[in-house]
Amino acid sequence: MENEDSLKASRWKRAFSRLYSLDYTDFHLPLIYATPEVIKVCDILATILLVRPWKLESSNSKEMIRNRYQKILQTWSKSLADIDNDFSLSPELQSEYEHITDWYRRVGSKDGAT
Repeated sequence: MENEDSLKASRWKRAFSRLYSLDYTDFHLPLIYATPEVIKVCDILATILLVRPWKLESSNSKEMIRNRYQKILQTWSKSLADIDNDFSLSPELQSEYEHITDWYRRVGSKDGAT
């Protein structure tokens, strides 16, 4: 049973890394303290890659969202180095976040998925 659990955990960690472009070992604890915006963009990224109707969207659309996601996540991960720094979205990142969430709602409403 222990080997099976270890195998499942290893698969999950690899899937986490592929999906979010984050190393599970480095980010599983910081994600506990992530802002709601960081969690939301992680959820959106997973959804557009795995769930219909987002899975059927064009590669260009998904790449645009992935680039915006990366911008937010990179800024957040850099803020982790400063223990006294409370991460919040700058006006530029807030704009990126709004683009992601607006696109997500728009695509989802086409198929009644939101």
